[in-house]
Amino acid sequence: MKSVGQKFVLSIALLCVLWGCTKDNYKEPQSTITGRVVYQGQPIGVRSNGVTLELWQHGYALFNKVAVNVAQDGTFSVKIFDGNYLLTRLRGNGPWMDQIDSIPINLNGTANIDVPVTPYFTLSNDAFTFNKADSTISGTFNIAQVVTSKAIENITFHVSTTGIVDATNQIAFASISVAPPANAFTAPVTLKIDIRPRMYTAGTQATAALLLGDILKKKYAYVRFGVKPIGVAERVYTMVKRIELQ
Repeated sequence: MKSVGQKFVLSIALLCVLWGCTKDNYKEPQSTITGRVVYQGQPIGVRSNGVTLELWQHGYALFNKVAVNVAQDGTFSVKIFDGNYLLTRLRGNGPWMDQIDSIPINLNGTANIDVPVTPYFTLSNDAFTFNKADSTISGTFNIAQVVTSKAIENITFHVSTTGIVDATNQIAFASISVAPPANAFTAPVTLKIDIRPRMYTAGTQATAALLLGDILKKKYAYVRFGVKPIGVAERVYTMVKRIELQ
């Protein structure tokens, strides 16, 4: 004779069979929204995992957002179910002016969206060279001011062992931050980094030798410039480039 507890377990098992245990049978989303954050048709470089868009869907009891992370090259991609969505830009979450309007998306399989923004600055004509004689990396680029009311707080030059490069993903001993020159908007900006470990203080030479020695041994590194507007958390960046160290 079965106990009450045994009968309860059997009842639950029977219900699971009858209902098909639907909780475990939900399909994963198969549709995709891809896109770019752009200004005048050109993607904007940002910090990896530093900028997020939001996807909203009306018409359901639970009106929740889906966070959409923007990659460092200004692109994004998200898997989601078909439906009608609104894509929004968060306030204060990028090196551009706040925009309160939303972009409607009618998703049926795939959708590719350009998200327009107005950056405070744009960066262009970036080029890098390595001088083997003194182990320095030099770089030059142009800065254009898009929003005249916003000034530059600092200009940064980032070097990394990997293709993810920004203010939080870099070799600290091979990255610099400088005040903007007076002619930052009218002439190319040039920066130089010395990647020889012996150029650093005795207290940091061991760490510098480890980090810098890695890229010197590989004979390549990844580089990019950044420009931080005053009063804005995020920088605008050039696209990541690989430079040969030989």
